[in-house]
Amino acid sequence: MEKLEWLPLYIDKLLSSPAWKDMKDFQRGWYIELLLRCTRSERLGYLKMDENLWRIAGAHSQPMWENHKGAVMACFKIRHDDGTFWIYNDRLFSVMEDQSQKYLRRVGGSSASLSTALGCSKILNSKAKPRSIEEVEAYCEERNKGVNAEAFWDFYESKGWKVGNQAMKDWKAAVRTWEKRLGAEEKHGSRRDQEFAEARKRSRETD
Repeated sequence: MEKLEWLPLYIDKLLSSPAWKDMKDFQRGWYIELLLRCTRSERLGYLKMDENLWRIAGAHSQPMWENHKGAVMACFKIRHDDGTFWIYNDRLFSVMEDQSQKYLRRVGGSSASLSTALGCSKILNSKAKPRSIEEVEAYCEERNKGVNAEAFWDFYESKGWKVGNQAMKDWKAAVRTWEKRLGAEEKHGSRRDQEFAEARKRSRETD
């Protein structure tokens, strides 16, 4: 299975980030190692959060990892899926998706052919299902149309991220659909309030 051959490294952003500055030299090594391993894992972009993670990071021992992993793990998010806990880095995902789309435009292929060529179907599927509730919250805040991110997440989690009997294709489009429904409900409610107020006014005029 082929992997992405290269990823851009934004050196100034990395060196100036608070997370990087807070790390000791060996923690930085763990962080970089985990990022690189994410690009070569069987499930691209993810690493299993299990008893072997300290070895993957390159720590000298598990006790050392347990005592100093906090600053490193703060740079990753956790996802529970298929009975397994996984770690991933949002920024890395974005970069990998950008590189995948650039490749797609360059070769003029479809999303399916891109997945086959790069072995990155798990990356592209992040469009179908959000990686975390925090990602939903960020999108809803950006849109600022009144959608409750927690309610949205809970609703589709309970349905296995399906719309009817079909697997969801684009969760952001689903958020926008919720926005339209909210807008319609608010408009309908405002209309009913207005009709009620007018009825009361007419009633008073006839008294």
